[in-house]
Formats: sequence, C-alpha cells, structure tokens
Amino acid sequence: WRYASSGEVGEEDVSSGAWLEESYDTSGWSSGVTPMGEGFDGEVTTVLESGSGREVLYLRHVFDADVESGKRYVVRVSGAYDDGVVLYLNGEEIGRLNMGDGEVTSSTAALGEVTSSGGGVMDVVVYVTG
Repeated sequence: WRYASSGEVGEEDVSSGAWLEESYDTSGWSSGVTPMGEGFDGEVTTVLESGSGREVLYLRHVFDADVESGKRYVVRVSGAYDDGVVLYLNGEEIGRLNMGDGEVTSSTAALGEVTSSGGGVMDVVVYVTG
C-alpha cells in the first residue's frame, strides 16, 4: 500500500481527481503493509505517525486483474476508520461512510465523530467481471 497525508497531496490533485488516475505518481508517498493504523487496539503492522495533525489519509493499492479473460474477481477491503471514508475503485467512487454528498476535498469534514472505541468498522466487497 502507498499512503500520504493531506499536506503531501496537492489540493489541485485532489479537486481535479488527478490522484485517482492510474498514472498518478505515488513514488514519493510512504509505503507499508496492512494492517496499518494508529491508536486502535489490535495488531498493526504499519504504525502511522500519531499527533501529526493529519486530517486526511490517502491510500492506494494496485492489483492486477486480467479483465480480458472474462473472469470474475472479488475485491474485499475491511478495516476500522475514524471519522469518515470515501472509497474508489479505478478512479470511480464506490461508497462513502459517514461522509456527506457532493465533492470531497482535503478540507471536507466527516458528518460527525465516530465515538465507539476503535472507530467505525467497514467491510466493502466489490465484484468485478472482466
């Protein structure tokens, strides 16, 4: 996985959607393996720096699928979040958790604070047919 904080991804890249493009250069982003996080109970392989004032964390992961073959693929993302999440697959939004409608920028706030210990929990499954 590659990840970067809001201050490391240009606002123009966010508002234009450039960071969602396959060709977007993430070589300057940090990298780590999952599970990753900060301040959650449980096993964390990649510890994210706490107290950094980070408001947004951008995550990207590239996987290969032979879409020409007609095979079906299942992509599953599971995890805890605090306080909102917007999910994309191949640059297209596929879901939101605790986020309002409309354009999302690095200054868009979640609808409210997730107050349960460890944040909210998400399980997202996407079925892709080539």
